Amino acid sequence: MKITEYIKSSFVSILCQWALILIINGVLLASTNLEKSTGDILYLDLLMLLIFLAFFTYGFLREKRKYGNLRKCLDSNSSVDYYLPEDDSYYSELVRDIVSQKTSENLELVNVYKNELDELNNYITRWVHEIKLPISVAELMLENSYDSDIEFSRKFKAELERIKFLVNQVLYAGRASHYQEDHTATQFSLKKAVGEAIKINAYFLMAKNIEIVTGNLDFAVTTDEKWLVYILEQILNNASKYVQQDGKVEIFAQETHKTVVLHIKDSGMGIPPSDISRIFDKGFTGKNGRKTSKSTGMGLYYSKKISARLGIGLTANSIEGEYTEFQLSISKFSDYLNVTKI
Repeated sequence: MKITEYIKSSFVSILCQWALILIINGVLLASTNLEKSTGDILYLDLLMLLIFLAFFTYGFLREKRKYGNLRKCLDSNSSVDYYLPEDDSYYSELVRDIVSQKTSENLELVNVYKNELDELNNYITRWVHEIKLPISVAELMLENSYDSDIEFSRKFKAELERIKFLVNQVLYAGRASHYQEDHTATQFSLKKAVGEAIKINAYFLMAKNIEIVTGNLDFAVTTDEKWLVYILEQILNNASKYVQQDGKVEIFAQETHKTVVLHIKDSGMGIPPSDISRIFDKGFTGKNGRKTSKSTGMGLYYSKKISARLGIGLTANSIEGEYTEFQLSISKFSDYLNVTKI
């Protein structure tokens, strides 16, 4: 609290005190001999002024200490309960009552919104699982009629695979909002996780005859395997979109003292310098995404979001027209989060 703010809030009280001093001076001057009492009146004025300044200073420091803490609460994003005034004044009790009531109202609203989101997430999860059945039936029908029209069957298969990928993306997007309820850290083989991600994108990679070149991946890492596979799946799917026919994707890992750094480098069209800092933004498709009309801008967004929660460092660098490389720094210690080896 600034002193000017205190003067404004105590203006009426200050005005009354000065009015009282003027009244006392007026009464004394009107009822006594001026020549004999001027010095006494000035002495009395000085005494009253000192008393007034003492009370003014005390009041200002008390208010600053009491309500300055509330200002600190706003600036520091700390819990307001810690900074509430504890005295029994009417104003302090009113502040505590207002904060308590608003906190209760906000908690009720949060619970309402949480329940609505839970219902929506449950619906999406059920929908995803239910739609997998007609997709499987369509795949079976396609296999039975593949020889009748090979070109149509190939295109239809490609669209089915894309639908399956997008459906799984919806499922994981729903799970991402409940990450803490769906997270298990274990120690597992990095090579196994990479293999699963390649398998998921196998159709897209083979459709363009993209070569997968793997280096040393024989490392044990510690994180949530399911979510790591999801992140790798998104990166490889991006590669399948932006790498040209007969392109190449290199996957290898390097070990540091505490982490294993996984590199995924493709020979695609690269990312423009103006876009590289925004590729993890929600809904960002960029110049390349607008060209291909296949990007939602959500895959890398969720990958970055999940990797941050897992403690995985996810970065990207690129030269337009040459390559794009993603790097994931993954913990390798088995004592991380008291994990279980598998």
